[in-house]
Amino acid sequence: MDPLSALTVLARLGERCPNNLVYLAQALEGRPHLFADCLAVAEGGWPRELDSTVARIVSGWPSAQACAFHNRLPEHTTSLRETGLAVTAACWQILEARGDTTPDSDRFRAEIGNNLVARLSELGRYDAAVERAAGLIDYFRPRADSSREQTHYLARSLSSQGMALGGAGLVQEAVTAYHEAAGLLRRLADQADSDTDLDLGLVLNNLAGQCLAAGQTDAAVTAVLESVAIHRRYRDRAPGPEREPRRNRANLAAALGALANALVADGQFAAAYEAAQEAAAILAVVKEDRPARFTDQWAMALVNLAMTEQRLDHLDDAVAHLRTAAGEYQRMADAYPDAFLADCAKVHRNLVIGLLRLGDRHEALNAAATAFDCAAHLSPREPPPAVGPAEEALSLYLQLEPYKHLGRTGLQRLDTMVATLLGRTAARRLVLIDTLIKTGRALKEADRAQEALVLIRAAADAARPLADQAEGGDAPTLLCSALVQCLSIQTGSPQPEAVREIAEQALHRLEILARGDEGDRANASLLLNNLANALSWFDLPEQAGSAARLAVGLLRDLADQDRERFEPQLAVALNTLARRRQALGLTNEALTSARESCSRLAPFAQASPDRYGDWMAEMADFERRLAAPK
Repeated sequence: MDPLSALTVLARLGERCPNNLVYLAQALEGRPHLFADCLAVAEGGWPRELDSTVARIVSGWPSAQACAFHNRLPEHTTSLRETGLAVTAACWQILEARGDTTPDSDRFRAEIGNNLVARLSELGRYDAAVERAAGLIDYFRPRADSSREQTHYLARSLSSQGMALGGAGLVQEAVTAYHEAAGLLRRLADQADSDTDLDLGLVLNNLAGQCLAAGQTDAAVTAVLESVAIHRRYRDRAPGPEREPRRNRANLAAALGALANALVADGQFAAAYEAAQEAAAILAVVKEDRPARFTDQWAMALVNLAMTEQRLDHLDDAVAHLRTAAGEYQRMADAYPDAFLADCAKVHRNLVIGLLRLGDRHEALNAAATAFDCAAHLSPREPPPAVGPAEEALSLYLQLEPYKHLGRTGLQRLDTMVATLLGRTAARRLVLIDTLIKTGRALKEADRAQEALVLIRAAADAARPLADQAEGGDAPTLLCSALVQCLSIQTGSPQPEAVREIAEQALHRLEILARGDEGDRANASLLLNNLANALSWFDLPEQAGSAARLAVGLLRDLADQDRERFEPQLAVALNTLARRRQALGLTNEALTSARESCSRLAPFAQASPDRYGDWMAEMADFERRLAAPK
């Protein structure tokens, strides 16, 4: 039996009967390094139910042995990151149970505590990571002045807090944490401690990333330039490139990559290209020695280099580097899907854009399909706040490939894409529905109305069951939007019975939406106005008038609460109502609505002629024509 199978059997015996844990414990205690190596081989296949078993065994070890074991755990896949978190948490419980405050225990506390923050952050559990980092800071801050080691522990904890805060979207708070960590490390680095110097460089890299996220480009460039200088100084102190630690060369490459990103944001594309080129060259050498450790960093460096090359219009070089990076990520994703599928999808998306700029539509289409295949297999546990990589890849694919050119194989692949996303959680399906509507709108604007209609109808069919649920989220709004889009796409065509049915569905659904909160009412008013305009193309004047009246009624109430936001929309809706009344032969009522629309929009047109001037001119002309003697 191979080692992994043997360990799995022992662990499952322990799960069934606690008395049997002694056998697994003996295996772990006897050769813990072999167990960690087995985990490395087992990436992607480790049984998750065994995490608690391993954690219970590790929790009985001395802290030094537990720390040594947990440091060997690989982090290539989500499943093993969960194992790492379980073991790290067990090690933390050892420290908490001992309650020591000796220098040795504080060293373990800093190491295990900050690793615990990192493990939590890697799994997206940012709130728990922020809380854990705050506890470490509260512990080490009063001790920071007692020794340089304690100051270093505080700096590491602040850096971990910055990572967790950045992951949680609290960018400015992350910048503040990194700034304090950098200040402490800068003070220690003045004492010629090279290890502390390198820690400062890494913190400055992270600080630069958060500064960019906060829109502080100058601060990002300043921070990462200091980081690059630190890593260059350390390299220059080394005996020679052949003896220079690989890790520091990789750190220098990371700093140069961060510098390239900051310089791109600052508009310094030529300088960004030089930094990205040097980073890629360094990692190309480093990864030859340890491909399993550094290939992903080299591939990402190629992506960054390609982004700078695109800025300089070196399109052939950019696409060549993206092709290489995409191939590497595809191989890594095949081996470690949980770790690399997301990046693989992003790289293929960038490749699509580069290929389109070169005019290679066929390869771009295949790259878009690959991006979808990668992204569609990502874990759907956490619903995305916006369009996710799979939905974005589907949108690219749909916009690239006209339905009439798909063929049977292409249609089957498209059906598989949509079915894959429809099989996800409700939140994911809402993202897909939104993507289908937006893509349909783009296809319509590209004069591909029939293809657009297929997508919009698919969106409506997917949204309908979700909209009927008590907690359907945005599904009611998306369904109404899809129904209105269905009608607007078909304007000018003979009115089939299906159009009347869709119109009745849309009006009914919008009446329900109009009874919701302020956001629902605002969405309903906009869609009702669009519905009224769409119905004007068909022989449905009564339904068009009803939609226009409902829109005006909603917007009157909304404008009473927020004039600046809703008064111009009310003016537009009144103009639509005037036109619908004219179509019904209600000339006097139409003129009344037209005059009110002009009087309400006039102050806004005077204040912002660029924004409202054209609307004002068109509405005033309509009013004059209505008022002219017949």
